Amino acid sequence: MRASWGFHLSTLLLSASPCHAHVRAAACIVGQLSRLEVESKLELLVMPNANKKKGGVTIDLFAVLSDGAAYSTLPDTPCTLPTMTPSLVRTRLGAALKMMHIMPKMESAGEGLFTRVNQSHPDYAKPLASEITWQERESRLGMHIRQFLGWSTCADLIERAELEESFLYDLVIRIRDNALVVQPLVLAQAIFVESPYDAFVKDCAEWGGYNDKFMIVKRAHMHSTFRGHVSSLLTSAGSFRNTEQLLKLKLDSRQVRVLRLPANVLPVVDARCRGTSYCVVPDNKDCHPPGYINKDTNCSSPMTEGLRASVRAYTVPQFSSPGVNATAVGWIL
Repeated sequence: MRASWGFHLSTLLLSASPCHAHVRAAACIVGQLSRLEVESKLELLVMPNANKKKGGVTIDLFAVLSDGAAYSTLPDTPCTLPTMTPSLVRTRLGAALKMMHIMPKMESAGEGLFTRVNQSHPDYAKPLASEITWQERESRLGMHIRQFLGWSTCADLIERAELEESFLYDLVIRIRDNALVVQPLVLAQAIFVESPYDAFVKDCAEWGGYNDKFMIVKRAHMHSTFRGHVSSLLTSAGSFRNTEQLLKLKLDSRQVRVLRLPANVLPVVDARCRGTSYCVVPDNKDCHPPGYINKDTNCSSPMTEGLRASVRAYTVPQFSSPGVNATAVGWIL
């Protein structure tokens, strides 16, 4: 049964038990060093939780980033931000950064691996095969493999930190390198700690599965959400066409209870660098909080027609949902 947010969210807020005295969360940033966005993750995710007077959440950042030039499935955008280096990441994230691992450059998955995926899951390989050249097909698959390995490596880092300090995190967060936190995201214990659900995803852009661009998971289910994607890609008996469906297949098979939440509760949006700014992608690729407007002039200046379809600035229409006041929930959380 599809678990969505309207009635569930109201119930959780009304029936929650008193907050834990202290909650610790590990946030995994996985992706490419060359396209890493830093400021919003620190200022709108880490700091608002640390500054909350009651029921606060300490968020430690873990970064697993691959070296090499930026790669994206969307058209290239002219980016003039300073080139990211490991030392610059450490400087800008400061004490919030717990551990970081730099993965070696991976140009492609190789023709052999692509052939294996095509044999085991032709529906998954089919979109990749629509690309013009084998090199592009292999690069696309290589990007998926690199992301899967990044999540697994980040889980290893979290467990290492737990062993060194003799504790367990309460929550684990998956966030991509170029994800933009567009509003303060304060982790309400009533929803993410006290609720009967195990994982929390955005209620949009899921393509027949679960939105995998941002996720909050209870620690007990880190293994299910962070590991085993490559094995599933090669051996799973289920059918899937994309990473979102692969994630749903894994979580459903392990009986992980997933709650879909709206963008005003999980205000983290996929973005692309343009000039000196990060610009959110269109709503049909990843949803935004109601009424969100990207006011940056770098995102609203003229674009080429090919780029206009993938990265643009615009106003999201307002919507109403039963049982929850979107504005109130935004402040409650």
